[in-house]
Amino acid sequence: MQRAFEIYAYCAMSPNYLANHFFFTGQHFLVEQLTEIALAVTIHGPTKSHSYYNLARSYHSKGDYEKASHLFWRCTLITVRQLKVLGYICVRLGHTKNAQEFLKKATKNDPRDAQAFLDLGKLLISTDAGDALDAFKTARNLLKKDDEEVPTELFNNIGVLHFERGEFQLAKQTFMKILGDGIWVKFIGSDAPRDPNVEAGSNPREEAQSILLTNCI
Repeated sequence: MQRAFEIYAYCAMSPNYLANHFFFTGQHFLVEQLTEIALAVTIHGPTKSHSYYNLARSYHSKGDYEKASHLFWRCTLITVRQLKVLGYICVRLGHTKNAQEFLKKATKNDPRDAQAFLDLGKLLISTDAGDALDAFKTARNLLKKDDEEVPTELFNNIGVLHFERGEFQLAKQTFMKILGDGIWVKFIGSDAPRDPNVEAGSNPREEAQSILLTNCI
């Protein structure tokens, strides 16, 4: 590609591919210089999109998230990967709503991307517990389908959300998948000792918390 660029510098493909090479060697000055050349010599939409993507990646890797965000927006052929990167940039900038929207688009464009669903769930957990739970469950199911290990953190998030919604049986089943067999089974199972300080018919959330606290001391 370097030889092609030396022979004829006005073919945008050559500086774009060279810029891609220099990005991975950390030579961002060359990335930006070559990309600017590519943008100056072409009016071809997909090629310009490639150039903007190279520039955006360069600024993103340098920590200039504001400029990277604007450049990613100029990519006319935006990919799932770019949507996810835009989401992460928005998180860095504190634009949570925008980050959620980008990751929602990413999951719609590629409904098999377990990591996108997992990241979306983390963003939604403080604002929309129901959608967060759905995203976490989808991530879990996709990982299982691909025979990949489901992280303990993911099971924990699902269990906590079920607990917060008052779905104690589902929470219990989820936590048991994490814990497996052990001495704690008798505390969590149906034969768990009842706390005498908790009256019959009391709030099940309070009862569950009391049992867990009593047996963890």
